[in-house]
Amino acid sequence: MLAVKSGSRDAFRSVVEHHQSLVYAFCLRFLGDEALAKDATQEVFLTLWNERQDYDDRGKLRVYLFSIARRRCLAAAKKRRSQRGLTEQLSAAGASDRVAEPAAGTLDAAASIHRALASLPPKFAEAVILRHLEGLELKEIAEITGLRLGTVKSRLGRGLAALRKELSDAS
Repeated sequence: MLAVKSGSRDAFRSVVEHHQSLVYAFCLRFLGDEALAKDATQEVFLTLWNERQDYDDRGKLRVYLFSIARRRCLAAAKKRRSQRGLTEQLSAAGASDRVAEPAAGTLDAAASIHRALASLPPKFAEAVILRHLEGLELKEIAEITGLRLGTVKSRLGRGLAALRKELSDAS
């Protein structure tokens, strides 16, 4: 990162190549949409480049990248919720056609989990994703989210409970 901070595009390219799949996987799991995840991933690395002077060399790059990704995903999820709300309002008013949902039997287990995660409130979904899908330690999640460890544990527990309920309701 020292070379990136000094403006080395080759060093930056190396950082992107090394961490891009990890950041994309997180964004995809969080957002549940490939296009949104690609956009968010791109924004993460654009932010890293634009704010490279602000990076604290004492911290872990992975934690820093997840922090940026988290902010981008929360913003994208909020925007998507507001757009969905507008679509539902238009649909209720008869101004929009409904698109049929695929039959539940056609979805595999991973898709069911993915949909269930997408239905959770973002604060719970991020805890579950960071811990169980990204394999981060609770302390790392606390660093990424800026929350106390107890709050992270609480959100993780509530998120897992909500996920279990969502999956049992779907079956």
